[in-house]
Amino acid sequence: MITLKHRHTDSSAAAGCPFLRHRSPAHFGSTPKIYHSTNKLFPHIDVYQYEPTQARPFHTLITGGMAEYRQPVNEGPTRLELMIYVRTFEWWGANLLKVIAEYPAQNETFFAAYHTVPIGCRLTDTAEIIAFLLAPAETEDLSRLSISFESEPVDYLVCVPITMIEYAFAREVSSEQIYERLKQADAFIHTDDERRSLVNYTPRETK
Repeated sequence: MITLKHRHTDSSAAAGCPFLRHRSPAHFGSTPKIYHSTNKLFPHIDVYQYEPTQARPFHTLITGGMAEYRQPVNEGPTRLELMIYVRTFEWWGANLLKVIAEYPAQNETFFAAYHTVPIGCRLTDTAEIIAFLLAPAETEDLSRLSISFESEPVDYLVCVPITMIEYAFAREVSSEQIYERLKQADAFIHTDDERRSLVNYTPRETK
């Protein structure tokens, strides 16, 4: 279900938005397009789309509003926003990012680095991708995303699409090992809906 619509953003609107004014235009590109939430859920989460640049030849999608929910944790980030990097912008990226960002508040739970999140279906009819791995954001991006909410720092995690085999491996063996495989393969930027698994593994349920 589409729960976002595009809203034009000018410089005055950006200046008034706490989720924009702490982001470096020189790093992420020009003022982003805002895809505004059309549902009534808490927290109100919009998605910001930064167009590719010569230095960053991919789209960067970042949530704005997830951090209004304070995660019930004793350790780890209490305030969180999500990102995804995609070579080609498609609506599924923005909508899935928003739906996943709404999940902790709707279920009174939390996200942290190396968690996996199933999306409930294949990305396409023939795709193996069925979930996301929540990966730590690159240090350079974090340095440009400095923001706090109610005096608490906001952390950022990157949603990396993973296959059904990678998802099973992450849950049954090690999500950090999947993270390292994805990093070595330069797979944090999503380029192919039909990408095949980077690991050779038989899930326990099928053994």
